Amino acid sequence: MPTAPVPTGTHFAASIDSKPVRDAIRARIVQLDATLASLAQSTQATMLERQKLLKALDSYRYPTNTLPHEILSEVFIHTLEAYPGRPTLAGKSSPWSLGRVCKTWYEVMLSTHRLWARLDLDETQHHHPRFMTHGLPVLEKWLKRSGVCPLSIRFHAEELGIKFLEALLRHATRWQDVDLEIPFEFFHRLNVSMPMLRKATLDRALYDDEPSVGDHPLPVLTQALQLETMVLKAMLKPMSFALPLSRITTLSASVQYSDVFKLLSSALALEICELELWPPQEDTDISPLPLPLPHLHFLRIIASATAMEVDEEEPWSIQDLCGALTVPALQDLAVEYSLLDRSYDRDSPSWLHPLRSSPQNPSRVVLLCHDYEDSPRIGRYEGVFPEAHVSIEYGFLWPH
Repeated sequence: MPTAPVPTGTHFAASIDSKPVRDAIRARIVQLDATLASLAQSTQATMLERQKLLKALDSYRYPTNTLPHEILSEVFIHTLEAYPGRPTLAGKSSPWSLGRVCKTWYEVMLSTHRLWARLDLDETQHHHPRFMTHGLPVLEKWLKRSGVCPLSIRFHAEELGIKFLEALLRHATRWQDVDLEIPFEFFHRLNVSMPMLRKATLDRALYDDEPSVGDHPLPVLTQALQLETMVLKAMLKPMSFALPLSRITTLSASVQYSDVFKLLSSALALEICELELWPPQEDTDISPLPLPLPHLHFLRIIASATAMEVDEEEPWSIQDLCGALTVPALQDLAVEYSLLDRSYDRDSPSWLHPLRSSPQNPSRVVLLCHDYEDSPRIGRYEGVFPEAHVSIEYGFLWPH
């Protein structure tokens, strides 16, 4: 039976009452649906082909976009400053600069936890007023994006306040290497669990805020059970703190000469020691203590700038320190010549003999001089250390 024609125009309303016409309409709708489905399939195939062609062009212009995200993450990590450098919260060194290139880079940046595992938070680099207001939320997001990675943090601040330190301390169980310059009143907060901490650098941010602690030094880092390396800066006054020195194998300390005996007597596991000595305070009684350091193989001693300005009419010497040391494993010795030159017996440095751990040790002795005018008579020291290579180093710097 032939299908009735589909009415159009003015005949449509009059014809819709006819069943053959309605059947014809339904059949036509089925035909149109089939045509639309075919067109949609063709359009989808065309779109896929277009995307492939665009991707091929992009791979020519931006070859990094063809890399797997895991490889791109490694590339991003290598754009950061090498350790011990740390990126800042903002600026060219920040991971945020990577996310400005394209959406893919932004997504990879956010998902690469190791990009956020190091941080330099120094208020001198973030002095803009907006940072003081919005910096804390940025810091919290930064730490969250670091996932479970060990953290390397430098936090030098006076005015950033306790909230910034508290944000960092919420992740203290992941601290691995920290460099802190904070007010004295903040130090008591550092006595929390830090199971991953291996290296700590400490200094005070405000030089006039240290209260008297008397016979009760403030416990700091005592729960850092893996701590191996400690750097104590000039203004810290380490005797104000109860530090876990018994576990330390590497120590760099700026300390008054009158405190050096007490400091080293608590650090008998030392293997590497670098000392910057400050002159003793007036009327300070120096009581040398025996210092058996059986594992020490590197010793470096220099004088602070203040020590160099002490009146020569009131000289002080490291002779007592050298006499107190027992260092059977010592291999490398470096001493600032000005400290040797202000000894009680300048012409005969035989008082250095205690540093001869054996006829063969130390194997290397370096005399540190500021300039050529200080040149010592090297033969005097070759006589004290006959088996060692004795040399002079000029223009030395305090190690960082």
